Amino acid sequence: MDGRDEEDWLVLARIRRPWGVRGELALEIHTDWPEDRFRPGSELFVRWDDGRRETLRLKSYRPTNDGAVAAFAGIDSIPEARVLSGGWIEARRSELAEPTDGFRRVDLVGMKIVDLDGQQLGEVLDVEESPASDLLVVALMSGGEALIPLAPAICTEIRLETRQITVDPPEGLLELGNALSADPEAGS
Repeated sequence: MDGRDEEDWLVLARIRRPWGVRGELALEIHTDWPEDRFRPGSELFVRWDDGRRETLRLKSYRPTNDGAVAAFAGIDSIPEARVLSGGWIEARRSELAEPTDGFRRVDLVGMKIVDLDGQQLGEVLDVEESPASDLLVVALMSGGEALIPLAPAICTEIRLETRQITVDPPEGLLELGNALSADPEAGS
């Protein structure tokens, strides 16, 4: 397989172990939108670390306190489920529907942050979940980091094609981020 083919795959979950006696599997979720990705009837793939892939058809999915449990067509016993343990559940990125409620974390990480005048302010390092609004963890061009709420009033435009987010931060937001990253005791 060439590198371009590998870039088309998106990891959705890691298979931890069999769950119960009917071939269900305990999953460690690696996607921000499991309800969109794990729809009964969908075709998914399991990939092992040696590169082998096998096609699976999802029968059922339910979230749990520490991940999720899924059942796949043709996997009906503990021994059949055990064979899949340790595998990665993947889907082709090109075949996935866009999430129903926003952007994927993988789409946002690495995007440039610019102000309303187009001046580059930094780059997205990560996305943290927060009750009010997800937060962009941004490495600032001026040094330090800032947390920028992923809210329409602040992130006025997100352009996936140019990998750029235009922000209109409230006064002091970026300076506060700098102060906190420069002095770890400041937030205590």
